[in-house]
Amino acid sequence: KSIRNLLYQKFNKPEIKGEQSFVFWAPVWKVWVFFLRGMSPILERWLSNLLARHFNGRKFSKKTVTLTKQRVEAYFDIEIKTIFLNEVKNH
Repeated sequence: KSIRNLLYQKFNKPEIKGEQSFVFWAPVWKVWVFFLRGMSPILERWLSNLLARHFNGRKFSKKTVTLTKQRVEAYFDIEIKTIFLNEVKNH
């Protein structure tokens, strides 16, 4: 017999007839392990990009863009943020 059948026979004894008291957790656990195994590199890449963008801003982009008033103000905000972070780190 397979291991699954043995485990179900041993542990799946309902207290009330017709009710299932034990649900074997390994198949569900295995699905989550494989899901997290596939998602962890994606989440790691997403988190590293998010942190890099948070600390460095978007100034390392290689494409050229036209300067608009909104973009100039955004760069000004980024510069203020970096100055503030440097002052906090130094004190």
